[in-house]
Amino acid sequence: MELGPSKEKIPMKEREYGGAHPIFTPVLPPEITSTSHAALIQWRKERKAYEDIMGARCQTSGEDYAAVTISVKDSFDRKLLETWCRLRWQVAVTEVDDDRLRSEIDIIINSVKSHTLPDVQALFKKELHFNLKESDVSERVL
Repeated sequence: MELGPSKEKIPMKEREYGGAHPIFTPVLPPEITSTSHAALIQWRKERKAYEDIMGARCQTSGEDYAAVTISVKDSFDRKLLETWCRLRWQVAVTEVDDDRLRSEIDIIINSVKSHTLPDVQALFKKELHFNLKESDVSERVL
């Protein structure tokens, strides 16, 4: 007795995205409402999923990807974008494009949170213990 469809019968795109997205169902992009490290990491994951869904939709419907996809700039909270432009770059909002926003977001995501590194050696001394009497290598670390 078969409980559900086998993976062979489900198209690859449906398996990747958790189901097909109908063309007329609106797919909303994730918004950037905070520029904290954690919020931007979450946004980038959601944005990747959004872009994958929109790419699959355009492939099946023949639509222009650039025409149906909401830009990164339009995904920003308007007040937050204005504040970033004025305080970080001293430029007008109209002068900022998606490439610049993506590069600034990548800089924040790729940097160490709060620009501080923990003292790794002290952490290892305090927290890491080995039991060298154990024969299984993976079991030696306590």
